[in-house]
Amino acid sequence: MAKATLRSLLFLAAGLIASLHCAAFVSGVNAARPKPIVVAQAEAAESGKAKSPTARIQEIYDKLDGKVEKSAIQKVLNAFFESAAKELNGDEDSQTNLHGYVKVKKWTKPATKGGEKMKVAGNEIVTKAKPAETKISASVLKKMKDVAGI
Repeated sequence: MAKATLRSLLFLAAGLIASLHCAAFVSGVNAARPKPIVVAQAEAAESGKAKSPTARIQEIYDKLDGKVEKSAIQKVLNAFFESAAKELNGDEDSQTNLHGYVKVKKWTKPATKGGEKMKVAGNEIVTKAKPAETKISASVLKKMKDVAGI
């Protein structure tokens, strides 16, 4: 009797382990499969925090082997982004390309009139008037995707 009980317990334990393994595989828990290489590389990278402006300037300074002063690097970067901002300045819709890496667009969403618009299921839908809004959107271009490995 004890052997039969022990045998049934072993089968029960084996079935439980197999079901947990299947549940882990189906639910996405990483117990059943290794992480993809891209995820492993992303976790190996920094915690995802953006670099500070001084850290970025220091990186450029190191890359140029100190041939250019840090203050000159900062002036060039400031002038670059100020010129891009001037392209977006104004009332009309505009866009600028940041050296083939990012495209920034500024556009105006028109104002909407308020009032009754339509009847839906016997109920009248009344909308509020909204003023015009200026929106800014940025899109990543192919050059940035290639550099980032996307």
